[in-house]
Amino acid sequence: MNEKKFDNFIVVVTIMFTGSMLFHNYSTKRLIFLNPYIPFLVYFAGSAFGIVIIYLIRRVFFKIKESIAIFFTDFIILVKSIFLSVLVFGSSFSWIFDYINMKSVYSSEMIYMKCKVYRIQLSSASGTHNSISFLFLGKDKSISNFSSTDAMRIAYKAGNCNGCYLNLSFKKGLLTSYIIEDFDFIVQ
Repeated sequence: MNEKKFDNFIVVVTIMFTGSMLFHNYSTKRLIFLNPYIPFLVYFAGSAFGIVIIYLIRRVFFKIKESIAIFFTDFIILVKSIFLSVLVFGSSFSWIFDYINMKSVYSSEMIYMKCKVYRIQLSSASGTHNSISFLFLGKDKSISNFSSTDAMRIAYKAGNCNGCYLNLSFKKGLLTSYIIEDFDFIVQ
């Protein structure tokens, strides 16, 4: 395999993983992390692992010799490796973490909580840009990508979230994560 074929392979893999990433984002349940850095750290760990692996594979397969004249080629290889590893390895680590998190939740019991809503944003009828911001265990969190109900539209048009609540049913996941199974919007 030469460098050009490997670059074409990178393009195909990148397109496939981009499509998979979009499908994954719309097919998983809603996750809430009390510590917002955990998803970033999982993604970063996968990306760092991928950078090292891809860079070493390219050095072994293409037998790039150490010299100062080849530094620019090394830099290009490093940039390509970073791009590929962020998309492929970072996404893969994130998906694996999500899968393990979903599997660990089955044994835990369902928790019910009433959360105060402080902002509603309804942007489209299909629900792709809708969001509700609420207080969850003392932290500001939001849920997005849902179809709105009549009660949500009335509260949104009135511009008043006083007396609006979410009845959440969720399970405790790994590392301060919570997986929302269902939610109901209520006005009192």
